[in-house]
Amino acid sequence: MVWHPPGIVVDRELLETLAKKNVYISARATSEFAAFAQVTLDCRGIAEGVVGASMLLVVEPRRVPAAGDVWRLIHRHGMRTVVWAFDSASSPRLRPYEPAPTPFESAQPKPLFGSPSPATGANVAARAVSASRVPIGPPKLRLAGEGSEAAAGVAKASPSLLSDAELAMLLSDEPLRGR
Repeated sequence: MVWHPPGIVVDRELLETLAKKNVYISARATSEFAAFAQVTLDCRGIAEGVVGASMLLVVEPRRVPAAGDVWRLIHRHGMRTVVWAFDSASSPRLRPYEPAPTPFESAQPKPLFGSPSPATGANVAARAVSASRVPIGPPKLRLAGEGSEAAAGVAKASPSLLSDAELAMLLSDEPLRGR
């Protein structure tokens, strides 16, 4: 499988050298989707015994931005595919493909405020609640306005944002008439 950027002609010398080494080019692709689909088909052929090996050759990898993503997919899913790169400006021109690390792969998590507190230790254990102090049984329910707050006169009606007339107007089924 040869994957090259759109508009790039694959080097004739490369194709002739591969043919001399009995490397069969099953397909050519110009998109990451077509390249990955062909690799998947090749791997299915390996499993069925009709294909001997699977190879993805990325031509001019610096001009194929998704090559690293496809390489990671191939390795993540355990596909038995070797990935090579052909770069006419590099030496050696043909080499195993190694993607550049992504920012997420090289990033290390940093705490927002100082060092994070450990999940265990004296600090956490001192705040732990003993099982003997956890009340077990039905919850003590009360209606609004009942209990010590109502007896002390603490419970007060919340002030309304709407007058009675405004509330009646909002809740009515009649359409609003212009004034």
